[in-house]
Amino acid sequence: MQVAARPLVSVLVPFHNEKTFVKKRIINLNEIKYQNKEIIFSNNFSTDGSGKIVKTTKVSCKNLIYITQKKEIGAEKNWEICLKRSKGKYVMFAAMDDFHNPLFISKGVEFLEKNPSFDCWMPQVKFIDFKGKKHTRDKKNSVILPVQNMSYTKRLMYCIDGNTNFFPYALFQGDKLRNVPLAELMETPSFEQPFLFYIFCKFKIYVDRLPLITYRLKINVPTKIDLQRKIPDRIEKDSPYPPYHVVPEIKRLITLVRRIYPQRPFLLVLTRAVVLAGIFRSSWCSE
Repeated sequence: MQVAARPLVSVLVPFHNEKTFVKKRIINLNEIKYQNKEIIFSNNFSTDGSGKIVKTTKVSCKNLIYITQKKEIGAEKNWEICLKRSKGKYVMFAAMDDFHNPLFISKGVEFLEKNPSFDCWMPQVKFIDFKGKKHTRDKKNSVILPVQNMSYTKRLMYCIDGNTNFFPYALFQGDKLRNVPLAELMETPSFEQPFLFYIFCKFKIYVDRLPLITYRLKINVPTKIDLQRKIPDRIEKDSPYPPYHVVPEIKRLITLVRRIYPQRPFLLVLTRAVVLAGIFRSSWCSE
């Protein structure tokens, strides 16, 4: 496929105070062997100078678009701004501290062009810790399961167990992703679980065997917006996973089930049972 014929891919990089990783991330994205792409950096009112680095790079990088916010608006809103600005046929989010293989976009576009019925293409993930060393989770041969073959219960439990944190960084059909009702999913303090559950229910996902993403596991640091919302600190000591906000997430999942499956009320009962079972299991295993 010739370069001129390749569809536009939007690479979305929402960030806040990422000076530690910004230079490496820009180099990594420029190393991706796919020419027809736009890279959108949205600066969520960073105060560590990371925005200046991106702005300086924009001068020499023609396909880089830089957006800056006048105040901190929260990670969710920053994601939404990036998505609304995108124009690509295909869209991918790229966290500032993760890394993509140079062939990531090419492989994803090749698959989605040949299989347009799929809404999302997701490769396997390699895990590293905050310092960039191989994480113990990777040694356990953690594999992203073929969710397209999962039952409703398995999809829900897979989402609750926190195995889906890296799914936003897949390659999506742009129009399909832009139609996701992000405003509704952002009503809870943490919108990631409802967002992923919505994708699991409404998107046709293909999971590849190729390990083309390096995902950095780390402890979440609350932002000013988080503190204003009075989110309880549920992060265990030395835990690489973000806090799970039980009550608001249950309410949001139930609401989503009602919206996605209005003619199947029995799924509400099943959802409650699966969520409570997942919470009980997580609490029991952590003690």
